[in-house]
Amino acid sequence: MLTRKRAESLITGTVIFLILIVIGKGLRPDIENIDAETQHRFREVAVASVNAERKAQGIEKKVVTDYALQQWLDGQPDSLINDPEGLSPDHFLKRLPNKKLTLSQASMCCISAESPGSLATQLDLWKEAFKASTNVVAIRLYRHSRNKIGCILIAAKKVPKFDLSLFNNGQREFYVTCKKCQVSHLGKLEKCDLAIAVKCSQCNHSYDLIAADIVGNYHRATHYLQGYGPPNEIGATAKTRIQEIYAMWSEVVQRCRYSKDLSESGGRKDSWQVPPDTYSLRNGDCEDTALLLADWLIARGFNARVVIGEANGKGEHAWCVAKLNGKQYLLETTLEKIPARLPETQQASAHYRPRYAFDRHSIYFIKKSAITTSDYFSSQTWEGYTYPLPASSSVASIALHSPKNSAISRTP
Repeated sequence: MLTRKRAESLITGTVIFLILIVIGKGLRPDIENIDAETQHRFREVAVASVNAERKAQGIEKKVVTDYALQQWLDGQPDSLINDPEGLSPDHFLKRLPNKKLTLSQASMCCISAESPGSLATQLDLWKEAFKASTNVVAIRLYRHSRNKIGCILIAAKKVPKFDLSLFNNGQREFYVTCKKCQVSHLGKLEKCDLAIAVKCSQCNHSYDLIAADIVGNYHRATHYLQGYGPPNEIGATAKTRIQEIYAMWSEVVQRCRYSKDLSESGGRKDSWQVPPDTYSLRNGDCEDTALLLADWLIARGFNARVVIGEANGKGEHAWCVAKLNGKQYLLETTLEKIPARLPETQQASAHYRPRYAFDRHSIYFIKKSAITTSDYFSSQTWEGYTYPLPASSSVASIALHSPKNSAISRTP
């Protein structure tokens, strides 16, 4: 006895079969070329047939004709398709520009028959189209011989170019273009307990850094520096720019109590707060206070960066650096008491091992792993990549969202 789903599939298939017979009027053996309208109508009906069968198999997600893939298939020369020795799927697929079309996998099936109706009865041979991972197809009819019509069927899995909104909505596989070598490569990102440094599989260099906000959505690290300035009274009595830096540093350390992010399991997790939240809550972990101080410094016109790496006795850590009049200063924001003078980076370089740094516009990656350096601004030491700022910040704030405990990753 037929199941309801199977019955529906057979009814749909019968309707499609009849439509294909109608289409077949434009595919008489004595016609050498197959016109564009017939190609289009056949594709529509074939895709509908495939989707009906997918639904009968319990696969709700439909396949669609991918415009770029279809354009590529239509552009292949007739001499290749009508090869006297036969069309080789392996040879044909090697021509497929997977990176340009952002395909992670593709397969090809060739069928031939004396009429479109007969072609329709062979669509069940297109097994790759019934895989749950397949989401796009391309179809091309061609004159196989004087008495036969051929059909090339390509089934593929298309993945999007990297997009944070898609990543936050569950997409994990992307095509990304490395900012260093400019080569597109297939990558898979998973939410984890750290800020994620996106690395190129071709040149093995990192070129992007993303981190989760208080509700678990990821943003580029630069988006957390939003131009939030300190209250006017902080540093108002400073007579020099050095004193102004010291006043802001002192305020952050004295005001903000150090607290770790906690997950539901009781372990540490990572969620970055926007600077206004850290200031109003009066607490945060090392990233939060470093972000607050860097945002203040940048708002006041200083050259400052947030740095992420490792520190002796602290493990994974974040801190702030600033540059003024040729000197660089390392500003630790998790101290109980700050020293009387701004510490220059040379004094602390043995205790800190930076990996990444960023300001409002760029992300910087140290050129040698596990290197100890006192220079946080030299292009000889750091590889920098500039990213556009978002039109408006979408980073979650406690003012708008109640933070929820989630097991999403933690950063250094």
